[in-house]
Amino acid sequence: MPDISKKPARSRIPVAYFIGCATNHIYPDVFVEMKNADRCCGSAGSFTVMHHELSIKVLDKKITGAQATKADFLATSCPTCAMQLSYGMKQAGSNAKVVHPVQLLAQTYKEP
Repeated sequence: MPDISKKPARSRIPVAYFIGCATNHIYPDVFVEMKNADRCCGSAGSFTVMHHELSIKVLDKKITGAQATKADFLATSCPTCAMQLSYGMKQAGSNAKVVHPVQLLAQTYKEP
């Protein structure tokens, strides 16, 4: 494993993300892949402020993809994406809640 403690703070370290097979077998209807999940939501930090009209066009495509899943939650680990997606879902009249993945994990550990 590479020693990431010696890398400059802004260095890129490639990380592959994989939702394990066991997770999909245990919770087969929980994780739904969204079309174009790897595409930008239109926020990109200050992009939504500097290029608002284009930002909303990008967001609209993302919201269409999210709504097509019929999921109750839309999870993202990015705070600016969470704000942008929350705005888009509200504008679209969606009841889906935008959350951080850790919030979902914490919810599973709550006592009944």
